[in-house]
Amino acid sequence: MNIDFLDSTAFYRGYFTTAHTQDTAADIYADLHLNFVTIHPFFDGNVRMARLLANLPVLKSGFPPIVVPQEDRYHYKQCLFDYQNTVENLADLSELAQLPANSEKQNFVELCIAYWSETSGLLAQAIAMQQKRLKQLQ
Repeated sequence: MNIDFLDSTAFYRGYFTTAHTQDTAADIYADLHLNFVTIHPFFDGNVRMARLLANLPVLKSGFPPIVVPQEDRYHYKQCLFDYQNTVENLADLSELAQLPANSEKQNFVELCIAYWSETSGLLAQAIAMQQKRLKQLQ
């Protein structure tokens, strides 16, 4: 495989130097995550590293991280596996842009959006509780 993943300036520009909106952050997370685990399969635990790496542009844009619930990790990994099985001739891949944008990728994006919605809801509840406590102290 001829991809120098960490030295790709397009990689850095596209994910880390752009301020993402709430509408695009989950897409960026999913894209970055899929790119990383597809060129560096996670049989040795890289899925945790991929989740951390993929959350960096989300956090940098000022949003809460996308958290995959422990009880749903199997489904999450299955979606990743399903996408990876659609990548033909991975050994010949020379650019990340060659990775397919297909229904399996869209399924993963939608799954990430659902996880993020759940995380954002929990965060909103925590903020509301904190504001209520602060009002009670005044």
